[in-house]
Amino acid sequence: MIIDELKKANIEALKAHDNESRASLSVAINRYMQVSIENKANNKETTDADTIRILTKLSKELDEEKEGYEKAGISEEVKNIELQKTLIIEKQTYI
Repeated sequence: MIIDELKKANIEALKAHDNESRASLSVAINRYMQVSIENKANNKETTDADTIRILTKLSKELDEEKEGYEKAGISEEVKNIELQKTLIIEKQTYI
């Protein structure tokens, strides 16, 4: 499952002290867990399609966040958001 790959990548990022990657991966994993809890309450199974939807939504949210930082002129945060978005896109492409 995709979530297993995300968890594995999160552990690798932890070991590499890669805070930007960990931030994105942790958000994705936490959102997966929330969806999983909701699905379980409704007697549904959480699928890879759910994970892809989570990653797609996260990617869009990062775009919006990046826009805000660009308007505010905070280039360091723009760079961090770009790195996080690249990671999310790589995970979607890997899948």
